[in-house]
Amino acid sequence: MRRLHALVISQQVHRCNSKSQCHKSGQCSKRYPKPYCEQTYFDGLNVVYRRRHLDNGGNTVLIHSGDRVVRISNADIVPYNIFTLLDLENHHDLEVINSATAIGYILKYEYKGCDKSYIAITKAREGDNTIVDYDEPKAFRLV
Repeated sequence: MRRLHALVISQQVHRCNSKSQCHKSGQCSKRYPKPYCEQTYFDGLNVVYRRRHLDNGGNTVLIHSGDRVVRISNADIVPYNIFTLLDLENHHDLEVINSATAIGYILKYEYKGCDKSYIAITKAREGDNTIVDYDEPKAFRLV
């Protein structure tokens, strides 16, 4: 459990300040710190994860952030999977996807593929000014 606790503190804390990309209009666009909640439930639009308040067994930890000490609590922890965190030891955000648009967004990257270019490299002969013209659309036409 000590290893898990150390990984959560080092990898899963949402650190947001006025210089962060998620900090817009004076507040965090990711809505951190999250509200405390005694149980995980679905509110019809989002899943609200259990985050215990300090009065009900929640934790706080002091961490060093740059030149200052910051107090973090359960409200600052990004949702994670215990097994993934212990195995990979890196930051990840594991949340429930419950809308068709979110699934479409994820699948877009799956089917997009990687960017590709086809080029031809030839050895130039002395005095030869040949232009290599590669017709990429022709390469993909079905015959």
